[in-house]
Amino acid sequence: MKITNLRSRVAPTLVLLALTCYSSAQTGSGYGSSPGYSPGANSPDRVDRTLQKSQQAINKAQNLIAVFEPYLLKAQLLYSEGKQLVRDVKGAAKTNGAGGQTGSQPNYGTGGSQPAGQSGSQPNYGTGGSQPAGQSGSQPNYGTGGQTVTQPNPEFYLPVNNPASVNQDASGNWGNQNNGLYGNCLDALTGTVLGMGEAADKPTSVDLLFFAPDDGQNTYYIMTPGFARNNSTATYMTQHTSDQVQQWKDVTESEVAMTRLTLGQFDQIRNNGQISSAVRNAQNYAGYYASVGQKLDGQVLAVKVQMDNREVYALIAVQKQMGTSGNNGYLKIRIKALGIDNNNNGIPDASNYIR
Repeated sequence: MKITNLRSRVAPTLVLLALTCYSSAQTGSGYGSSPGYSPGANSPDRVDRTLQKSQQAINKAQNLIAVFEPYLLKAQLLYSEGKQLVRDVKGAAKTNGAGGQTGSQPNYGTGGSQPAGQSGSQPNYGTGGSQPAGQSGSQPNYGTGGQTVTQPNPEFYLPVNNPASVNQDASGNWGNQNNGLYGNCLDALTGTVLGMGEAADKPTSVDLLFFAPDDGQNTYYIMTPGFARNNSTATYMTQHTSDQVQQWKDVTESEVAMTRLTLGQFDQIRNNGQISSAVRNAQNYAGYYASVGQKLDGQVLAVKVQMDNREVYALIAVQKQMGTSGNNGYLKIRIKALGIDNNNNGIPDASNYIR
């Protein structure tokens, strides 16, 4: 999905205000029509000042939009699914006892698959209203805290590709290249983690990769897909584990830098003005960040992407690094991204981040 510049998401009322001010400036509000008033309302300086004030109002409104926290939405979705599962299991036990069940079979989780040997109507819990293949009829969605709705609220719905990668404390798990449960490819907008094989099918959704080579030095790399694909040194840095990226049909041209923010300061970032300042003030953006002999606990990374079909400004806080270079190694992270608000309510719309 193409994410347009935030300036194109301006509230219509602000645009109307700018046009009204501009029109008033040209008519002079009583001064321009006076032949003896030489500066006139058509003075370029006055028009520029009017437009400048309007732009300042627009920028102020944009800066007040809340930041987008993908793992918060995902954790809420999984929590509501779990509560609904408990309710339905208890209800089924009371109705049918411990014996086998037939007829209507609710579908839990995000897979939408039906256990073998079961039939009947299948309501869908928390999959965004999508109907699994081979099923027909009405598919209610229970992903909003147990309330049955026919369609999810697109402002607050975010898909979960791997429930195990989302924690109840609204953090996510980002694995190294050897982790079989959590992928090492990260979409910084949605918090989605993908394995190298899965990422090859949709490479332009990957902003960063996490590598922990087994080189005996405990060196950890946060690398961009562009560097992994186009720089020959990447293959030696990662002990050839990044070579698969060279086969991707396309890559995101992202940049990464380490910030000076603490986890406490990260928690205080609430709106677009604050996150824009933090991303902009990060120093030494490059194709990778390396930490030699030191884990990434407590570090806050900045990532930005400026492309025609993708725009990202985000902060990634590493709450805890688990393991090292083995198959148990991963980063427990939180993400805050620049908020994109379509309906001008000050709250980011999740639908803008789904591709």
